[in-house]
Amino acid sequence: MTRCNYYYSVADRTLQVLWLVLVISSVIHSEDRTSHSTNENNFGFGLELILAKLESLELEIMSLKEQNRNLSELVSDALKRSDKSCVQVATNEIISTGEIVAEQDNVIRVDQNEPEIDESHVYSSCNEVPDGKTGKYAIRPVKGFQTRSTLIARCRLTGAGWTVIQKRFNGSENFYRNWTDYKTGFGSLDGEFWFGLDRIHLMTSSQTHEIMFHLMDFKRTVKTTKYNPFSIGNEREGYVISSLGVYTGSAGDGFSYHRGMKFTTYDVDNDKFTTNCAKKYYGAWWYHACYKSNLNAKYINARTDQAMCWNPFNMGNDGLMSSMIMIRPV
Repeated sequence: MTRCNYYYSVADRTLQVLWLVLVISSVIHSEDRTSHSTNENNFGFGLELILAKLESLELEIMSLKEQNRNLSELVSDALKRSDKSCVQVATNEIISTGEIVAEQDNVIRVDQNEPEIDESHVYSSCNEVPDGKTGKYAIRPVKGFQTRSTLIARCRLTGAGWTVIQKRFNGSENFYRNWTDYKTGFGSLDGEFWFGLDRIHLMTSSQTHEIMFHLMDFKRTVKTTKYNPFSIGNEREGYVISSLGVYTGSAGDGFSYHRGMKFTTYDVDNDKFTTNCAKKYYGAWWYHACYKSNLNAKYINARTDQAMCWNPFNMGNDGLMSSMIMIRPV
């Protein structure tokens, strides 16, 4: 493929994504107009579906912006080689797609104008944030390790109040890490990240929580699964899954198999397999012997036992395009 054709293929994917944004936006407006004639249960279900679509579109746009950054680097390289024709084509595509992305960001309000972190306002959970704006907030659970344990968390607040504890959408962050990294957390709240096992324990031990897995494959199929309740133990207990309720949702039950299991990384083996599951399957998880889900494994568009996967999603270990794990009080 020539560089010019590459630029055009990126632009084509851009337009496809933005067309989906417009369709979902129109669905949201239609939902608003008919909501008064819908009973409360149906409205809640519809809201969850819309939220799932918006989450997927946000990840698409974030990936699109990453592609545009890469495209800019290619333009710079082409310029150095005096490849002026492709430079002009690519520059035009960057300008046009950038303008469209900026416009559509305003339509679905993905996290581009999120509030600055105001640590003078501390909430017990994302559910307590009053203004409903998705972004980063200071959270201090009701009960914690220390009286002044304050966390900076990413809150998904579009009618939900979720705290995001894991987010993956483009493979930019290395998730094959040791015990200490998973204990304390890593990555950026503005990109891919793991919130940290200490923090997850602190929050889920402070009050009853539920957990949601929001997943999308490379065909852009979105599925979710929730478990209520959910909690994990402390480090001394190996961050064991101490409570996990029954599941509901479309992604299938990929987590009950891991109920009662401790966390395993390549340097700390707590699973029940003959060898270290984290080493064998290139991840870190509450492995049993070994998994039905492996959401911290390799980011890859392929069917492989080392892929970031949720087996019931597609009855196999096909790699997923995005994963977001969220918790909230119930």
